[in-house]
Amino acid sequence: MGKMAYRFTNTEKWSDSWFSGLTQIQMLLFIYLCDNCDIAGFIEVNYKRWSSDLGSSKETIEGALMGLQRGLIFSKSNDCIFIKNFLKHQKNYPLNANNKAHVGIIRRFDLYYSKFDFNCIDDFINAPSKGLQSPSGNGNGKSVLDKAKLFYEEQTEISGQNKNYKLFVSWLFGENQFKRPLEFVLKMDEQVSFKQFESLVKIHEDYNVKIRDILEDMENWLMKNPKAKNSTVLGTVRTFAKRAAEKK
Repeated sequence: MGKMAYRFTNTEKWSDSWFSGLTQIQMLLFIYLCDNCDIAGFIEVNYKRWSSDLGSSKETIEGALMGLQRGLIFSKSNDCIFIKNFLKHQKNYPLNANNKAHVGIIRRFDLYYSKFDFNCIDDFINAPSKGLQSPSGNGNGKSVLDKAKLFYEEQTEISGQNKNYKLFVSWLFGENQFKRPLEFVLKMDEQVSFKQFESLVKIHEDYNVKIRDILEDMENWLMKNPKAKNSTVLGTVRTFAKRAAEKK
């Protein structure tokens, strides 16, 4: 048996707002990635092994990755992941070339620069999170909308076919004034899991607004501002709802 590796774990993650908002499979996958990545925080994508180890389908894993993308950076070809805060949680950042314990970590970054199109270690640490990329001759062949569809199919299943959540999903995918999927909203960095849906309902109650109207306003604004920084759907809905309420 090889030498067992030990790693730090933050026991306060269970009360962290981002982590506690994840679904069960997202939590399991995130912990799995942190346990199986290399000493720098890189892990090669292996859906076959991950599906087997976690007892889930490839489609479920892909849907879970959509929910985790705030904390991940995908390589240009979607075949490798960098876990953004891994080094910080392992007490290995900032790195020091004179520290023997850091030499191996620095070498790992040297191997992965070209895969991510970065030039230095700080580029990885400070870069915005970047989820699965839409295909351009490489990657896994699924578009951003395909991945959003997988995510919401998984969440609808987790919801037990909750009728209100299903109605929300139907607005996103065509039952709206555009008569098409809200493409720009669905491309945002973090979508709304069923666990987060309660917060969406609360926004509706607090600001007395129709969530479908807010989603359509967001789509309109994003179409006119395509270079706007992608964010979370839930957070942006709250911002637009607040503005709408102030105009009443």
